[in-house]
Order: sequence, then C-alpha cells, then structure tokens
Amino acid sequence: MSSFPPPPPGAERRVHERRDVLAQVELMRGEAVVIASVNNLSLGGAFLIHPDDDVVLGERVRVHLSAGTVETVQDAKVVRVSRTEPRGFAVVWIDAHARTFAVLERLLRAG
Repeated sequence: MSSFPPPPPGAERRVHERRDVLAQVELMRGEAVVIASVNNLSLGGAFLIHPDDDVVLGERVRVHLSAGTVETVQDAKVVRVSRTEPRGFAVVWIDAHARTFAVLERLLRAG
C-alpha cells in the first residue's frame, strides 16, 4: 500500500511522456488484420485511430510497429476507448521487449 495520496481526478498518470506521431501500424485483433493510424506514442503505449465500435476495455491486441528497417510485433492491452473524435483506443504494451523499444525510440525521434 502506498503512503502517497492518489492523484487528483484528471491528473496525468502516465509514466512515459507521449508525443504526437504520424505513423501507421498493422493491428491484429484475433484473426483480423487492419491498418490503424497512430495518434500519439510513448514507451509505455499508444493511442490508435480506429473506427471499430467493438473494441473493448481489457482486450488484447497485437501491434506491428516499424521504423525504417527495424520492425517488431508487440502485444498490447486496451486501456481506454474513445467513441468521439478522435475515435480509437489507447493501449499499453504488455511485457515490451528490447526490439519494441528500439522501434519506439526511432518513431519518437522522427515524430
């Protein structure tokens, strides 16, 4: 149990700074593979622009990330769904590996 008080409502809770990034990723949901746009990105997760209304909190997805010649497939968990503009959902990376961080760092530098 933490001795620190909880942050106030609406306070920033992210550990990693996020940046606006223009990129496209392959998004795998079950057997379906679709293209989604990245709205913002951090070492901890991303917000993906995607109009599907059937995405649910807690759903696991796989995200194919690439930056130049470096690419990876990373598992992620849906932590927020936006049904208003921009329509899409936020994910956090699950057990991100070194290759994922290499791709993310390249994408964040290119911003």
